[in-house]
Amino acid sequence: MAESVKIISVFVASPGDVLDERNAVQAVVNELNASLCPSLGVRIEVLRWEKDAVPGFGDDAQDVINKSIGDKYDVFVGILANRFGTATNRADSGTSEEFERAYARFKQDSESVKLMIYFNEEPVSANSLDLAQLSKVRKFREDLSGLGGLYRTYEGIEQFETLFRGHLTKTVVELSKKYASTPMSELDEASLAPDGKSAESSKDDPSNQTFEMADLANLNLSDAEEDFGLLDYAEIYENQNQLMIETLEELTQANERFTQQLTKRKADFERLGAMKPGPGLRTESRRVLKLTAMSFSELSGAIETKLVTLADAREKAFNALTKGISIQAQDFSGEREELEELRNKLAGYEGAATGARENFIALKDSVDALPRMSVELNKSRRELSSSFENLQSEISSHIVSASDIRSTIEGFLE
Repeated sequence: MAESVKIISVFVASPGDVLDERNAVQAVVNELNASLCPSLGVRIEVLRWEKDAVPGFGDDAQDVINKSIGDKYDVFVGILANRFGTATNRADSGTSEEFERAYARFKQDSESVKLMIYFNEEPVSANSLDLAQLSKVRKFREDLSGLGGLYRTYEGIEQFETLFRGHLTKTVVELSKKYASTPMSELDEASLAPDGKSAESSKDDPSNQTFEMADLANLNLSDAEEDFGLLDYAEIYENQNQLMIETLEELTQANERFTQQLTKRKADFERLGAMKPGPGLRTESRRVLKLTAMSFSELSGAIETKLVTLADAREKAFNALTKGISIQAQDFSGEREELEELRNKLAGYEGAATGARENFIALKDSVDALPRMSVELNKSRRELSSSFENLQSEISSHIVSASDIRSTIEGFLE
């Protein structure tokens, strides 16, 4: 008799402005089905209303979707950006109603469904925003915290894909262990439909479907990476991580030079305060203000240039790690030492990045505290403050990515 696999169903709920993320979910699932899942005895299936909802009639369109999708999925993935969606007869939007149904299941049995919520914080043009929609998204986000929820934020599709790949890998491994440790009699009982009918009568429910292991044979990685393993991806990470470390060091050195220049300018201002009023004071004041503005602009330009390098290296580094871990997650016995070393390096990078971020925050506070003295200086100070904010946000993304992957590795090493 052919060996069957357990289906892990993932339902994606979102408004229409995150289509790229919805497609990224499917792309990540395809990767994991080809690499991680066969040896775990599972297969992931994505449920999306646009492909799984059957045309029909109900109280409204969302009611038809609810009946088609059902509530038997294993993982709920909610994704929002700037739109909340169209109200239904029961909730402020279809996405909101889908979350409420999933959350009700979770409250009844916290093991029945995994809830994963993401918010896109990528900047967009103000002209493209619907403020009423954005306000609803923000309220929903605030409400999640009150429900005891932990959501994740991201900036752009690449960062979302990297985050989601790591999160789903960890979730799939956990669920596969749960299924492996559950007696078959309990699995059979759990597969009964809500009305008490046999699993045969509910075979259309995606969570009860099985596939033959032979069906997975045609699922392959891209030709360029089909033979890659953890160590190959780890090497990519090492190269990009070295670039990240060097870039942060260069920024730290630039900040140190700026601090020295700022100390000189403060001394100049103190000297100006002791000078007598007159043409000489005005001339020297303009010179000092111009030098200060130039220092601000120089550091702002350096930060913005290095931000491009940091963002590109971050995406490549952590994307490679999540792919490598997903490939090897089923059996780390042969690379346990390498994994432990990788975990320690990630922890070290988290610490270094956190320290750098704190230094940049302190320097930004010093710049913001300077008095308003001239148009040129005020403009350059505002630009530098904005660059510091962008840098803090980028470094925070590094810390979050490193922490997520380290947490996943620690779960495998337990």
